[in-house]
Amino acid sequence: MQFVHGQLIIILTPFMGYEIYSNVSQFDSNTLVLETKTIADIPVNRDILCIAIGDNSMFEFYTQVEVKDKNLLFVKRPVDNQLSVIEKRSFNRIDCRISFLAMPISINHISILNSDKKFNGTILNISGGGILTETKLNLPVDMVFSFKLKLNFFIDCKVKVIRTVKASEDDVYQSGCQFIDMDLESIKAISLYAFKEQLNKKREDLNMLKMT
Repeated sequence: MQFVHGQLIIILTPFMGYEIYSNVSQFDSNTLVLETKTIADIPVNRDILCIAIGDNSMFEFYTQVEVKDKNLLFVKRPVDNQLSVIEKRSFNRIDCRISFLAMPISINHISILNSDKKFNGTILNISGGGILTETKLNLPVDMVFSFKLKLNFFIDCKVKVIRTVKASEDDVYQSGCQFIDMDLESIKAISLYAFKEQLNKKREDLNMLKMT
């Protein structure tokens, strides 16, 4: 993946509780110049983890801040064999354990809204495209149900079951579900939540690496 002007670079640093968003301002064979929105409080020679976002790919690399000039950071440009490619699908999907109470809507396009039956479940992972759930029910493919997703706030969600498999535990099933009929702002909020949680996980891994 080639660096380009304006490319988004997310910077994570050990033992700092936030991420810094920057854009590639200049680059040559040895140096990347990253422009941040505000003056970044990163010491010179501090190791950092950078996540570079491209149109069709993402990758990460470790480097150091060599020079600071107000909101510009001059960092060592990584060589190709130091780049670690990240699949966008795996990056945007985050493991979690979020409980929910669901209301069935339809099965095979036949409405069951008046059944007054609800069921409990747990979300095992989530992305902007859907969720993996765990329930005690063998949910049929094409079943549609709704629930309120509790993140930092509540989001009304509707999903369709794409597949269901029996988990290793007795009487527990896992269902891959796709979000449907969701407004764009809700999808953006869920995607941002997954993205932020993945950044937090990477920051924790970076902190542990620096402690060893």
